[in-house]
Amino acid sequence: MGYTVGLSRKLQGRSQDIISAYMSVQSVLSLLVEVRENVDCKFLAWYEEAVVMGKEHDIVPSVPRTCSRQRNRCNVPGETPDVYFRRALCIPYIDELISGINDRFSSLSKTAVMALVLIPEMTIEKQHAHVILENIKPFLDFYHSDLPLEFLRK
Repeated sequence: MGYTVGLSRKLQGRSQDIISAYMSVQSVLSLLVEVRENVDCKFLAWYEEAVVMGKEHDIVPSVPRTCSRQRNRCNVPGETPDVYFRRALCIPYIDELISGINDRFSSLSKTAVMALVLIPEMTIEKQHAHVILENIKPFLDFYHSDLPLEFLRK
């Protein structure tokens, strides 16, 4: 799950501007959604790698015991260890990761951030030229009531 390592390093660095950061977040988010859609294939590779690492330390994968009513841990049905761990760990983890990124980088905050392309320093940079045209319309639509009337006529 190294999908977010590069993104977290970029977001914590000083050389990253906010518009490029939002573009990076969107690309990582689309990768995670793709992983979630193909979780069976991806998890099988991860599980096989974990089994190999476990064999080096004499650890045999097994399903925890289940009961009819469980309150303190996950109690999903799984016939084999790989099915159980995919349902109990992998799918909820990926869903939580996607949900967390969506919460932190919502479309509302993206709309506000994309208004930064109106700052002259940002509009001079050619890498953001396409972003101006794509993202100024949602900004104007969202803040329509806050903008002066003469600004909207132009």
